[in-house]
Amino acid sequence: MGIFYDLQNRSKGEANVQITNEKEYTFNYPCGSLYDCTPYVVILPAGHYTFETWGAQGGSYYNNNGGRGGYSVGSISLKASTVGFLHIGGKGTATNIQGKQSGGFNGGGYGQCDLSGTKGAGGGGATDIRLIRDTLYSRVIVSGGGGSGFGYVYNFNSKAHSSGGYGGGEKGEDTKVHPEESSFTGGGGNQTNPGYTPSYQSYVIPAKFGEGGSYTKNGGDSDSPGGGGGWFGGSSPGDSGLGAAGGSGYILTESSYKPPEYELTSEYYMKSISQLNGIREGNGMIRITINEIYEELKDKCKKYCTFSHICPNSISSLLIISLYPPRRR
Repeated sequence: MGIFYDLQNRSKGEANVQITNEKEYTFNYPCGSLYDCTPYVVILPAGHYTFETWGAQGGSYYNNNGGRGGYSVGSISLKASTVGFLHIGGKGTATNIQGKQSGGFNGGGYGQCDLSGTKGAGGGGATDIRLIRDTLYSRVIVSGGGGSGFGYVYNFNSKAHSSGGYGGGEKGEDTKVHPEESSFTGGGGNQTNPGYTPSYQSYVIPAKFGEGGSYTKNGGDSDSPGGGGGWFGGSSPGDSGLGAAGGSGYILTESSYKPPEYELTSEYYMKSISQLNGIREGNGMIRITINEIYEELKDKCKKYCTFSHICPNSISSLLIISLYPPRRR
């Protein structure tokens, strides 16, 4: 018996899942587009699990300089079969085409590229697992996306090509400040607030809960990169010469911050938690390991799917959910 999964919208991608020893499920980014994707829908039978998430890297123009995504891990006990939504972050775009550079799927902020002088990329998307409902306020574990890197069209420019800040972890890294541009700063997302952008940066869309900051102005000589997605997003610096900030990670525990709108109760507190900053390149990833399936559900699984790892591909997500409905709140 195992985890039942499908894509929420099959028209956007193809499931890319590796199963090891019938217990370890590795969910890879399923879409061709870095910014227009879909989550996996899973049914987790009652049991004890380990959740691991890796955030996506910010977009890069030079020397792979997008900030790397963060990592989060924790264990959870589910008392009943539970529906989950797995949102895997996409790497921020860096197209070398004039104009908007989209942030990665799941909250990466967008940047701008001006081929006459400066190039900002899109921020990396966060990676998270949501339980019961597919909302930002039902995320039980999150890894932050990295802020995008920044570059100059002409390599002989005296200013360095700046790296993006890493994704969290507990906090995303602040904007990487080059000495020649030290007056411009921006903050990484943390546990209670999005990354800060100075108010005089009028072309910046501020970071917020679940989304990195974006830069709206194209042209001139001041294009800027997008912040990483996360529990709270990282900021766009709003000017040239430095990389964007990373988003924060999150794990639901008794002591963790919970916004007023947060939907999950103490029943879903995680244990044995750990987080790392800035370790993931490319797109994000999720791994779910089955530590134990509680006996009372094993017979139910036999009835519908025998002992297969997953239900047949012809069974849609809606049918899976109808067979294993989430507990009503």
